[in-house]
Amino acid sequence: MITMNRTLALTMFTFSGLMLAAYFGLVTYFEFPDVLRLETTEMMKIFISHQSEIIFFYYLFVLSQITFILLVLMLGHYYREQPSLWLTLSTGLGILAGLCQAFGFLRWPFLVPYLAQIVQDPATSVASKEAALVVFQSIHNFAGMAIGENLFFLLEGLWAISFAIHLYQNQLLSKNLVLIPGLAGAMILIYSLEQFGGVFSVLAPLNIVAHGALVFWFIALAIVLMKINHKTSLASQPGWITTSLLWMAYLVIVLPGLVG
Repeated sequence: MITMNRTLALTMFTFSGLMLAAYFGLVTYFEFPDVLRLETTEMMKIFISHQSEIIFFYYLFVLSQITFILLVLMLGHYYREQPSLWLTLSTGLGILAGLCQAFGFLRWPFLVPYLAQIVQDPATSVASKEAALVVFQSIHNFAGMAIGENLFFLLEGLWAISFAIHLYQNQLLSKNLVLIPGLAGAMILIYSLEQFGGVFSVLAPLNIVAHGALVFWFIALAIVLMKINHKTSLASQPGWITTSLLWMAYLVIVLPGLVG
């Protein structure tokens, strides 16, 4: 059990680390996530100016989703002795969610650099540049917004809620640790409407609030797993010092994004 707990905890730390590194890297070099709603030419211009860094950090995002899929499978195995429809449902939803966002992220390391090369090549005709931008925007709308965002957020929100219900019904964690994924999942479901623009644009702050909560929830759960040599239970929760530090780190990340 000690080995299983530590393996699961290490996977949670890895997922959280990849997500935070990729997020801060893209905030620094790509004006993420606001850049995703800019005009096509402006988005491409920013990408070209920091192409190598953006490709690297988007690939970290891809790796984070592969890690997320592994984590979902491991959680299904970890709680196999408390089977339920909600656990089965959350496992399937989590796998689909990870695949959808990985697919959306993959356009940046592989397709966009090729289109950027066409756009910035002085020998390329105006017609070819315009065609490359049309392809870029089409893929951005389909692979990015439709699959990597809207569909992903729907699946991720349902995963978080269904997994939280499983934990609650089987009394596997304290109410504090169960409440976080449940609320985050509900916020993510609501935020999925933001991709339609218009009045739904006001939902944008829910993204960083909900996903920041999930990342730090995984960190908190990983800390709990590292400290115990048995299955998580209602008594399993981080101490008040750890909890305070996690809340401080969460606010440091979330508040600047909300203010910005």
